[in-house]
Amino acid sequence: MPYIVYAKNIGIEYYNDFVKDFLSILANKGMHVENYSVNGYFISLSVIYTDEKGNMTIQPQGNDIQISYTAYGGPEVFKGTLTGAAAGGGLGALAGIITGRANEEQLKASIAGAITGGALGAYRGYEKGMRDKISFAKLIARSVNESTRNIMRKKRNKEREERKRKRKKESLERKLAQLEENADRIRGQIESLKLNYEARFTELEARHLEKVANLEERYSKKQDLLEKMLESENKRYEAMKLRLEASKKRSLSSYQARLERIEKEIEEIKEELRHY
Repeated sequence: MPYIVYAKNIGIEYYNDFVKDFLSILANKGMHVENYSVNGYFISLSVIYTDEKGNMTIQPQGNDIQISYTAYGGPEVFKGTLTGAAAGGGLGALAGIITGRANEEQLKASIAGAITGGALGAYRGYEKGMRDKISFAKLIARSVNESTRNIMRKKRNKEREERKRKRKKESLERKLAQLEENADRIRGQIESLKLNYEARFTELEARHLEKVANLEERYSKKQDLLEKMLESENKRYEAMKLRLEASKKRSLSSYQARLERIEKEIEEIKEELRHY
């Protein structure tokens, strides 16, 4: 009759982790493994614990994991049982020992006094064997519970990390959207600024041409004075153009620097998002 224990709600995702953890716990507590075999998710192995031998299987059962153990050998236990039975005589006594229906007083009565010690030793050997087997079954159950706690803790930690990772990704995506919106706005401001300065240059040139026309009309008969006035106007015009160009450069440089910082941050966030 096998002992069957279930690790609840582990899930197939953590099946291999559970098996490794569970067998490691048993190994640390003195269990020796032989004939380890894996067929898909079905695992079978022979185990030795103190003087007990048995077969164990591990397999998924829905969202749970089933651990089944059947003891098949305890040499010292069976040796003691058989020796006591032979000394005590009678299959009835042996049957009582093996089935567990004989108590100590019944056993004493059944072997007629002279060889009570041998049969009683067999009975006690049987009791000890059963206690050892039950003890190992409890060890398996405790180890399953311990491993389940370990895996569930790992599972919760992973889920917590996944939630944290998801929040981080969503935060980066929101920040990216905001930065791209800011970048588009600055690009629009740069284009608007360029158009504004083009208009101002056009206006400056128009005023200059108008001024030149007025001077030529006013000083048409005074050529020397006209040349001086035109020279002065040209210098004024060039100076105004230089000031306007410098103003344009300063304004564009400020906007461009802001745009470059944002574009760099956008690329950094995009690169970070590639890892999600």
